Amino acid sequence: APAVAYNSQSGEYLVVWYNDRPGNDDIQAQRVSREGARLGSGFFISGGAGAERRFPEVAYNSQSNEYLVVWAHEAPGGVSRPWIRARRVSAAGQVIGSEFDVSSPSSLSTDLDPAVSYAYTSNKYLVTWSEVFHPTVTQFIMGQVVTPTGALDGSAVTISQGTELRSNPDLAYNQSRNEYLVVWEQKPPGTITDVYARRVTGNGQALQPAAIQVAYYSADSTLPRVAAISGGASDGQYLVVWELHYTPTVWQLYGKVVLGDGTLQPTFTLAYGADERAPAVAGSPSSRQYLVTWKRPTEPPFAFDYVAGQALTAGGTLVGVPRGLGGIFIERPDVAAGPNGDFLAVYDDSTLGATSRDVYGRLWGNRTRLRWC
Repeated sequence: APAVAYNSQSGEYLVVWYNDRPGNDDIQAQRVSREGARLGSGFFISGGAGAERRFPEVAYNSQSNEYLVVWAHEAPGGVSRPWIRARRVSAAGQVIGSEFDVSSPSSLSTDLDPAVSYAYTSNKYLVTWSEVFHPTVTQFIMGQVVTPTGALDGSAVTISQGTELRSNPDLAYNQSRNEYLVVWEQKPPGTITDVYARRVTGNGQALQPAAIQVAYYSADSTLPRVAAISGGASDGQYLVVWELHYTPTVWQLYGKVVLGDGTLQPTFTLAYGADERAPAVAGSPSSRQYLVTWKRPTEPPFAFDYVAGQALTAGGTLVGVPRGLGGIFIERPDVAAGPNGDFLAVYDDSTLGATSRDVYGRLWGNRTRLRWC
């Protein structure tokens, strides 16, 4: 389950992931150059016996030239359920200070699905997660503002709450408006899962309306992901993508542009094969293009899953056709926008006959090479 962020000052990426070690899942990271070379050795962000750490996410702070990494943390056998922790990482790949709690360990709440983004204008991070409160089983999408020094700024913010199932939040920052768009999936008991969104200021204030219904179909819409390209229509805009369970055996990908003021544009089909799943999306301000990556199966008689990529304009128009980026049995792809319209796609994969999984990356972009004679 790798995640990736781009460092605009150093011109490099930071890739984070978790290692699956029974009773001791740890968070590790690796710096990667803009050309796709590993820089230095991999390093630990959080480790040690007695805790499980999973599903990290990472955001880059261009003012402090450092990262914030967040993850779901669980101490089996303790009195608390999973909660959200974080740690700062320098541009040189050194952990800064100690780990800290973003949400509070508790026996009454289960906190999962962390995501994080950085607001340049406010110079603060926003961490989001899904929370289930027991025993009433109230569902929340929560947010917490974190300062560049790793301090919690005020109390946690309720972005959405109710008895309906709420999970898998994601968020993107729009510098033109100093706002985030937070998206999540929501399912009333016994009915269909839909995609919702809410605007939140760079200082963590949830704006009205309390929920914008992005996707509503007769089939489940799940795993929404969002990216932003600032400076477009209505002071910046977002691209929301999600997977649609078209039939029990057919999954398709859909997308929708959301203007900065929350206005929804028409839904479009992104990929409509037999089993298109697990989208990720990033936006490049320099090229004013998005790149969506996802898990796609090969054609029969083969039974492999690879990473596909599709470029889109800032307005949501598909550019070219989907291209394969690699992989055999891939899971959990992610993508970050780099310099000059480049992107780095990352994913975990297993080779034929292997019992372990590794983290891989592939660059996407347009390169011009000059030869002087």
